[in-house]
This record gives sequence, C-alpha cells and structure tokens, in this order.
Amino acid sequence: MSVWGDTKAINGFGLFCVSAAAIFAALRWVFTGKLLSHSEEKYNPVWIVYQLAPPMGAFTLAASLILEDWIHISSYNGFHDMREAAATLSITSAIGGLTTLMLLSEYVLAQITS
Repeated sequence: MSVWGDTKAINGFGLFCVSAAAIFAALRWVFTGKLLSHSEEKYNPVWIVYQLAPPMGAFTLAASLILEDWIHISSYNGFHDMREAAATLSITSAIGGLTTLMLLSEYVLAQITS
C-alpha cells in the first residue's frame, strides 16, 4: 500500500489476503486476552496453544488446499528419495517448532503483563 503512488495498481487478492491475516491475528489476540485476563482461573499458555493450534491448522490446511496449486506437488523434488524427504521434513519441523515456541512466548508474555 505504501507504493501506491509508484505503481498505480493494486492486487485485489493480495489486499484481501493481507487484510484477512490482520483480522485473524487481531481475533486470535482477542480470544487470548479473554482467556488470560477475564477468567477467575489463569490458564496455562501451553493449554492455550493446545486449544488454538488444531483449528488454526485445519483452517490453514483448508485454505492451502483451496488457494494453492496442490496438483503439481508431485513435480516437487523434495520427496523423491529418502534423503530429500528427510531434509524437507526436518526443515519444516524446525520452522514449526520455532513457530510454536514463538506463540508460547507471546502467550507467556501476555499472561505476565495482563
């Protein structure tokens, strides 16, 4: 959006995706804030991740299957032999682990400050 004057064009689908991501991020923080501060019992941040991860994963998988070109996944070279598959899965697992730790630290920080 900051380069509007330079391009004179905007991608409507990209704008929709960025806006939806911002809305869902805000919604996640609203639910997290309600769980952490408006209850008589303080919830454990690990429990919150455990409760929110399955719906977020299901929504992401459904959106990915709908919006991305999964028909051409067989042409991807990351699963043709065991070594490439192990490398692909280890990189994906490392990124997923770091993301989980990031979410957990955000929830711990939100719990401490609320």
